Amino acid sequence: MTEMVKLKKNQRKGSWVKALSLAGLIYAGSVGATFVKNEYPILIDPFFNVPGESALEEKIGKNVCFEFMSSLEAKETSNRFFEKYRKASGNWDCFDKQFELVSEVVLKRYGDKPSSTQVGTMGNTGTLSDYNLNSATLVHELAHRWYDHMEFSNTKKWHKFNREWVRISENHYPSARGTYTKEDFKKSGAVSEYALTSLSEDVAETSKFVYTLNHPDHTINGFPNNISPFREETKSGLSSYCRSPITTDSIEKIRRKIELMRDYEFFSEREYGHALKELDNFNRN
Repeated sequence: MTEMVKLKKNQRKGSWVKALSLAGLIYAGSVGATFVKNEYPILIDPFFNVPGESALEEKIGKNVCFEFMSSLEAKETSNRFFEKYRKASGNWDCFDKQFELVSEVVLKRYGDKPSSTQVGTMGNTGTLSDYNLNSATLVHELAHRWYDHMEFSNTKKWHKFNREWVRISENHYPSARGTYTKEDFKKSGAVSEYALTSLSEDVAETSKFVYTLNHPDHTINGFPNNISPFREETKSGLSSYCRSPITTDSIEKIRRKIELMRDYEFFSEREYGHALKELDNFNRN
């Protein structure tokens, strides 16, 4: 056996072990995740790059892994993910520094449809469902990465942020989703039902909310939805925030939350300013 053959076999074995380890890490770290039976192996070919993998890696500058999908699904999922990546990076001032904290992007099959999982360099993982993925969801996940990074890089600063956030939200996070009342939103200052599940989801959803207010193609009911002077309209469709539960009673707390997040660089000064103008003109009949 030549040294060349030995090298190739070792490389293949290493790729397979790495793939299995990564898959195990993702499923162990994802809350409620379960293994899914599928006709495809964990990777389409554990020894070689999946078609499109290298191209996507080059475009986004991150390691990419495909799981539980065919070659055609991998290509389609890759294209969808990059389109959302492109929209978010072009409409979010803090995108680059937040995306820098992501170590890998794993496009996997979860259930009967492909989905996308982003694995951060630290903290918990964030799952992006491909069939429901939009650029605002990507910003939501990046807010998790930024929040987790703050905990590990500056614990004192992270605790201070949490104390201020709890003071605003009154730490009001009902556990039973789907049974929320207007009083819940008023008390916590949550911008969505999902924001009422925990402090970390409240932070991520509020970041997503500011992104949506600033995005020229997205609208939220009750707001004037004026196009910010630093964005260009592209007519790419409406955001899922069209049916927002926000009321006039929760506006002041939302304002305090985004002011706090501005101080911790979740978004830029100009994005904060445009969001404030939208809040000032909120009119929910």
